[in-house]
Amino acid sequence: FIQISLMALEKMQNDPFGLWLLNQPSLVEYEINYKSEKDEIKKCIIDRIILTENTVWIIDFKTATPIDTSLDVFLQAQKKHYHEQLINYKQIVGNLYHQPIRVGLYFPLIPAWIEYE
Repeated sequence: FIQISLMALEKMQNDPFGLWLLNQPSLVEYEINYKSEKDEIKKCIIDRIILTENTVWIIDFKTATPIDTSLDVFLQAQKKHYHEQLINYKQIVGNLYHQPIRVGLYFPLIPAWIEYE
């Protein structure tokens, strides 16, 4: 795990978006308790939240890389797989911060950023 983390950090330093992420003050592994639609108390832990002057960024880091598939196919599959989770994060954070929210997956080993609309 340490070797993967070091590789990810090195790649982020060579990626303009990754470098921007590293240089922003942020909330890391931010834990939020919320009430589900069934009135159950639940908890989510968001990898990173960045609060800029007019935008809240929700970043979910992924260390997966494509195996036996193209980068585009891999990224679209990952986006679909995590869609519900990321949209849920956006709704939860939207109840706390009343600013535009950008949410997405960041793959530092590739590097790639996938944003949800």
